[in-house]
Amino acid sequence: MIITFTQSQTEIDAHDFIEVTLNLAGDLPANPFVDVEVRGTFALVGEAALAVDGFCDSADGSVHRIRFMPMGAGDYVYTVTYRQGQTFATHHGTFTARDAGHEDSADDRRKLAWEMTMASGYKSNSEYAHIREFFTAFEWQRLKPRPELASGALCLAEPGVRYMVYLPQGGRTTLKPDGRAYHARWFNPRTCDYTNAISNGNVWTAPDDNDWALIVEMQY
Repeated sequence: MIITFTQSQTEIDAHDFIEVTLNLAGDLPANPFVDVEVRGTFALVGEAALAVDGFCDSADGSVHRIRFMPMGAGDYVYTVTYRQGQTFATHHGTFTARDAGHEDSADDRRKLAWEMTMASGYKSNSEYAHIREFFTAFEWQRLKPRPELASGALCLAEPGVRYMVYLPQGGRTTLKPDGRAYHARWFNPRTCDYTNAISNGNVWTAPDDNDWALIVEMQY
């Protein structure tokens, strides 16, 4: 198998995403969502590294991705590994994060934490109890980034089972679950409260222009 690692950029703004894409050619895994492990560590030079999990981004397993959001300016180093059975590959890289003049308010920090989580940048963040409470209420490790399923929003999904959408500025998104009955709720990241969600066709409108998370779960 041939594995090619491609870095999206060499210089980005702090609080933006760096992405490493793994393109596979040859004998692809039978079930890339289960059989493959893509992991990485990212660190500001001189600081402790943060562990990040990657995800499969194609049905045939030929494309995997891993994303990271640097929280501050500086030079970063990273290592990404691919493992599937006896196949193992490692890639090392560097990039620079610029100071983008981001305002570090509590509201900004909350939205950044949700965006990192939705991008599979971190599996948890000890600073944000509401995020932990929301994601530990279900098997969210089974969800994968599926941005194509929801317009204008960040989306994680296990299609046919559960969909989770985050709208940083409220507004609307288009999401079409499969034909089975489902239960939908809005989650308020500021108060940790839930409220029932009702769509207009395939269009879901957040309660206001603050950030909201939408959870849609199939009923069997």
